Amino acid sequence: MEQPDDSARISDTRLVVVAFDNAAEAFDMRGVLTRLQEVHTMDAVEMVVVVRDEKGKVTLHQQDNLAVIGATYGSFAGLLASLIFLNPSGVLLGLGIGAISGRLSDVGISDAFMRELGSTLTNGTSALFVLVRKTNPDEVVAGLQRFAGRCRVLQAPLPPENEARLRALLERKDPE
Repeated sequence: MEQPDDSARISDTRLVVVAFDNAAEAFDMRGVLTRLQEVHTMDAVEMVVVVRDEKGKVTLHQQDNLAVIGATYGSFAGLLASLIFLNPSGVLLGLGIGAISGRLSDVGISDAFMRELGSTLTNGTSALFVLVRKTNPDEVVAGLQRFAGRCRVLQAPLPPENEARLRALLERKDPE
């Protein structure tokens, strides 16, 4: 199995957007993609479900809050440092540094862009935004089989053969 290249730069990413007739399907696909990422079939920078509810309100459901994660790791590192050096201020320092580093590392999809596109969705529908770095196309397509014909690709600037395969699967069209 070809593993995603960890040296890929953010500039090498591609934004794939898939629309659904309801929110549950988008969350379901994000779960499948998360599992594919865990087994190194793909490397995604960010996966966000955008829901436009029945009243037209757009909500972003981001998978991870990087500032919170950074603060958690930072405070843990500070706790270890304070135990080693018997200085309780290490926890506060680690918490602050972790939160700042988490906030600065949020290089994902623009919230404003997602809200703007979300406002064009029909009420009661959703979209999944995936910022992809690397994938194993064969394994991703195999993992998404259960979504065949249940969604439509809004944006997929992938190599032509991979985009055609993705659209053929998800929209039940014959690849060109």
